[in-house]
Order: sequence, then C-alpha cells, then structure tokens
Amino acid sequence: MVRPKDFPSPFSPRKPEVVIQDNIWFAPEVESSFTFPGFEALFGRQAPVCLEYCSGNGCWIAAKAASQANHIWVAVEMKYERIRKIWSKIQNLKLSNLLGVCAEAESWTKRYVADGTIDQVYINFPDPWPKNKHTKNRLIDRPFIQELARILKPGGQITIVTDHPGYCQSTLKFFLESADFGPLLEAPHHAPLDEDYGYSYFGALWREQGLNIHYIPFVRR
Repeated sequence: MVRPKDFPSPFSPRKPEVVIQDNIWFAPEVESSFTFPGFEALFGRQAPVCLEYCSGNGCWIAAKAASQANHIWVAVEMKYERIRKIWSKIQNLKLSNLLGVCAEAESWTKRYVADGTIDQVYINFPDPWPKNKHTKNRLIDRPFIQELARILKPGGQITIVTDHPGYCQSTLKFFLESADFGPLLEAPHHAPLDEDYGYSYFGALWREQGLNIHYIPFVRR
C-alpha cells in the first residue's frame, strides 16, 4: 500500500514550477511557459468534468471517482500535505479518472480553466474564517462566483456544503445577487445535508459535534 510520504516531490522547494506528475498537478503562482491542454486532452477522452474545491484529504472525491468512473474528477486543494494524501488514494484505489491540483483555487481557475468546460462544481466545507476581520479571506465572494459562472456549462450545477451559519447566509446572498445562477431549492434555498451525500473528514467531524450542515445547490443559467 502506498502512503502519502511515498509521494516523490516533482521539484525542489527552492525552485517551484508548474508540473503534472502521477495525476497530481502542482500549480504554484510563478512565471511559467506551461500551457494546459484541457481536461479532455489530459485524460485522453471526452467525459463530464466534475471539480471539487477544498478537497482536504480527498475522501469524498476519491469515493466519487471510484463510483463514477465515466466522469473526470478534479480535486483542488492548497495544502501540500493534503495533496499527498489525495495522491495516495489515487494510487491505492487506481483512480485514473482523478486529478489532484495543488494550488490556490481562484488563481488556478483564472489561469488554467477554460470557459464553459466544467459540468459540476462542489465546494465542501470551505474554511469559514469565522472572525469578522477575516471574512475577506473566504473563498466564496463575488469575484470567485464570476469565475464559477465563466467555467460552468449552462445547466451545470454548483453545490456548496458548510457547517457555518454565517458562511451559509453570505454564500446565499452572493449567489442570489448573481444573474448567472438560480437556486435549485425554494426559499430559504438551503437544506440539511443528506446522509448519502458522501463521507468526508470534516463532514463526519461536524456531525459528531452535533452541528447542522447546510446543503446549498445552484444552477448555471
């Protein structure tokens, strides 16, 4: 069995570069001549492309990739230690349809994801940055929603899952303000997360603590 520590780093920490190796894409914010050919070219086939931001250790998306092999799955996670865990799952489960991306979400999306190429987007338990002075650091804001509108195909769905009531309300506010998205649930436009949504580390942790988990789906108009 492959362990996260077995992952061979593709570059020296002193010289980061954009590289795709063993189904892991390192995309540091550095000057690079790298050109991304697109997901279908990378995987060598046409298939629905499902993108998850804030993938953490990769439990949720690895299970999805294993159960839906006819889809291309992309896990975007900024922390290197978590990316190594995603890599070990790719290797141990032989998930040829899963790509891990080590990058800052919004910057990577702007630089590499082409217009109208994504079928589904999932954002599972984004960091809520609960203190008022830190809310500016949240992933979901107006500029990021504009990027999501750009990359999603018409009719494509975005699903946000959060345990934080304040983040739930701010997310709803931003999406309801956008002419590019429409809610899939009637007011208040969110619901408790179903048990069959899939396992994730944070999902299990917050359920054990008795927290309510909010399911927020929108569709690209």
